[in-house]
Amino acid sequence: ELGGRRRIALTLPSGELVAGGLFSMAGGVSVNHVARWNGSGWSALGPGLNSLVRALTIHPNGAVYAGGSFTMSGASAAQGVAYWNGSAWIGAGDGVASVNAIAALPDGRIVVGGFFRTAGNHPTAFLAHWAGPQSIVITAQPADMQTCVGAAAQFSVAASGIGSMAYQWLFEGEPIDETINPSAISPVLSLDAVTAEQAGMYECVIADLCGTEISAPAMLSVVPLAIQSQPQSVTTYPGGAAVFGVSAIGISPMQYQWRFRSTPIDAGVNPSAATPLLRIDPVNEEQTGDYDCVITTACGTITSDTATLQTCIALCAGDWMRIDGVRLKYPDAPFFKEFVLTLPRPADEVCDALLQHNIIAGLPLSDYDASMRHDLLVCVTETRTREEIDAFADALRQVL
Repeated sequence: ELGGRRRIALTLPSGELVAGGLFSMAGGVSVNHVARWNGSGWSALGPGLNSLVRALTIHPNGAVYAGGSFTMSGASAAQGVAYWNGSAWIGAGDGVASVNAIAALPDGRIVVGGFFRTAGNHPTAFLAHWAGPQSIVITAQPADMQTCVGAAAQFSVAASGIGSMAYQWLFEGEPIDETINPSAISPVLSLDAVTAEQAGMYECVIADLCGTEISAPAMLSVVPLAIQSQPQSVTTYPGGAAVFGVSAIGISPMQYQWRFRSTPIDAGVNPSAATPLLRIDPVNEEQTGDYDCVITTACGTITSDTATLQTCIALCAGDWMRIDGVRLKYPDAPFFKEFVLTLPRPADEVCDALLQHNIIAGLPLSDYDASMRHDLLVCVTETRTREEIDAFADALRQVL
């Protein structure tokens, strides 16, 4: 049933027959110079080989080796010697020009004789041996990945070898039970609804007819979405600047949306509204109030704490009355929200002194005017009586 001529045959341990030669048909089936008989019909061995097959042998691992004057198998190079790995013909290294005879030694080496003067770019005359292929070559290693609780995760590995390939995924060095997760014995390990306990190291053991190989380890990180630092309230003066910041941990990319009084701030108007740092410059009275940030990742959404923007009204010096070093906007009023202290030292030095003596509690300070360095605008978080302001001024005098 084989067409063509110069045919040879080899019986496999399974009882099947492999035939090679110079033919393109076998029992009405299109083949390329090599075919398999299973007892009832002929079939092609992949794309076959592109020219005459003169010799066949069986490797100790069960692989079929062919020798001849071919140069290709389909689109893959196969110069003179090739082996069938169960799904494709693989060239034996750089090969030789043309093979007449081939044999497999008990130690796995392949010996060929034919018309050639080099073998794998090494000078030789008509006879050469090949140590054989590496049993398994991992062509794509599993990669580290991050996911979140309840999401899915996948690790994959790709390898070439001889004959059928078997896979066993490991978690922290222990085999994953395929009765619980059937993908544990496939090239792609799928984890559904990941839990925090599944974070760790994964690797895959791959086996073929010649032995085993283990993949590089890959780490699965189950990352919670959490805020590391919350935005802090800011007090400034009209026309000044305010910055709110937030930082979070989670899976990248992270999307940020700052809100003012629970309404999203248009990033087209203020681009910083879509970043971890919201900058408002200049500040006006209409922008005072509560701010927060909504952070979104593939794992979900989290909202920061609220931070408040307040302003102190910085008035001209002529609007104030000086009373014992304290200038008040409305000297006859019973309560005061802001006042200016006239001090003998620059404002920044005063701030440092106050902080060192812990007497600034409840009385945030800021520079009043760059041209009036000895004046300090004091913004109180709640209204104060004149007596409280006088007591504060006395405390300042003691420090300074």
